[in-house]
Amino acid sequence: MSAAQPTVLIADDEELMRELLARYLTTLNCKVVGIAENGEICLKQLNSLAPDMLFLDLNMPDKDGFEVLDELISMGNKTFPVIVTGNGDFRNLKTSMEKGAQGYVVKP
Repeated sequence: MSAAQPTVLIADDEELMRELLARYLTTLNCKVVGIAENGEICLKQLNSLAPDMLFLDLNMPDKDGFEVLDELISMGNKTFPVIVTGNGDFRNLKTSMEKGAQGYVVKP
C-alpha cells in the first residue's frame, strides 16, 4: 500500500526560488498544486486548494509571511506551514514558531 502524495503550495516572491523549490519537492514525490508570488495570492490559493503543506517566504509583497501565518491560523486551516527564508535571525524563527510555523529553513 502506498502513501498518498502530499500536496504543496509554494509562496515566495523570487521566481527562481519558486522554481527550484518546486523541482526539488517533486523529486520527493510531493505534488505542487500552487505557486504564489505574494501573500494575497497565497491566501486565495490556500482557501481554494487546501494543500497539505505550505512553503512560505517571510518577505513578500502585499502580505508578508507573518501576516499569512496569522490568517492561516485564524481560518483554522490544517495546512502544515514551513518557513523558507533568507533571514536566519533568531527573532524571526521564534516569531514564526509562535505564529504556528511547523518548520524553518534558511535559504542559501
